[in-house]
Amino acid sequence: MFITMCSFVLGVGFCAGNDTVFEIEPFRLGLFSGTTQFAIDGDALEWGEDWRSRLKFPVDNTVLGTGFGVMFGKAWEVRARAWGTLVRQDAGTLKDYDWVGGDLFAWSDSDAELSAFGVSTEATIWALSGETGALGPRFRLEYDQLDYSVSNVRQFSTVPELNVSYPGRCLTYRQERVSLIPAIAGTLWPADWLEAGGFVGASPFNYVWDHDNHLLRDKSARMATWGCSVLVGLHADYIIDKNIRIGLWGEYLYYESYTGNQDQRLPGDENNLNNIDGDIKRSTTMGGIRIAVNF
Repeated sequence: MFITMCSFVLGVGFCAGNDTVFEIEPFRLGLFSGTTQFAIDGDALEWGEDWRSRLKFPVDNTVLGTGFGVMFGKAWEVRARAWGTLVRQDAGTLKDYDWVGGDLFAWSDSDAELSAFGVSTEATIWALSGETGALGPRFRLEYDQLDYSVSNVRQFSTVPELNVSYPGRCLTYRQERVSLIPAIAGTLWPADWLEAGGFVGASPFNYVWDHDNHLLRDKSARMATWGCSVLVGLHADYIIDKNIRIGLWGEYLYYESYTGNQDQRLPGDENNLNNIDGDIKRSTTMGGIRIAVNF
């Protein structure tokens, strides 16, 4: 997907005029933090009461990235970026909660490791542009994947017999997201050596799906959701000279599904469950430093 995005950006660049500037980001270093969670609920036949289960995954990792852009004067620009954790990293503690009849029935803590990557492409039209700033619409297409490995579960319950611990790996979880986000972007040039800007976007065009394997119970589940997202970003660049800049950047993403269903597969076809009501939520920030070279 990132190769396709870069091909689009390069293709646009080949049609550029004399006022076109190319930008390469050979280095983007950031911190990726927050949480993502999924929940399911339904009727517990053996208990005769409603039930709900929620797993809240941590995000606390370092990411490296790169990017490429083409700026057509002060009229418009296109960019493509990619980032990743490179290796699986400790992300924190997974929190798992189960309710029956509205009462907390069981909960657990587990060690979670995360590997993640993402790609994006965007186009910005500077509809209003002057000597010290510009403002206009932006459209961003994003894909990312969070891949967890969970181990060493410590379970607690209101039923003493269920207070148990299991060493070793117990769960794998993968979450994937595709979002098309329209936004309003702005940038300022208050001095020759400084550029600062940001954007605010919101979208109902988000598809998020996941796949979890409960290794201890030999259970596999898949969920697909549609939802809304809010994306906010800020950046500030110190312009060392005409062609080199170093900057700070940060983005915040919130996603919440408005429709979702999960299918579960267990040993024996008679134990399979379909169309379980579910939802996915995510609240993450990513930010750090970048180096850019213009030519």
